[in-house]
Amino acid sequence: MWKVWKSSPNLGCVLHVRFSAYAHSEYIITMEVEKYIGTSLRIELVDGRQLDGILTVVDPFGNMLLSNVWETSEDKLDSALLRKRELGLVSVPRPQVSKVLIESRYAR
Repeated sequence: MWKVWKSSPNLGCVLHVRFSAYAHSEYIITMEVEKYIGTSLRIELVDGRQLDGILTVVDPFGNMLLSNVWETSEDKLDSALLRKRELGLVSVPRPQVSKVLIESRYAR
């Protein structure tokens, strides 16, 4: 299970967590991302790609550095197929992030 993070444009390293505990219920919590350094994340980008990796650094502007990253995207010739490739160390600019998800076992 993944929990969804939504970043706030006005709060540097603070993210709003939005998740559902039950069907048709939603909660919003504000948390500091420093607690999640070293945690596995899934980041969905505005262009539809997904990045799975370990959160290494977050700068004051909300840009993230992930290590051990794998990218998943739709195949351009056959949208039914997913393409996966290893990227390694990746810098993710905040404006490119549509969702940040964390595995529920890491939620604190």
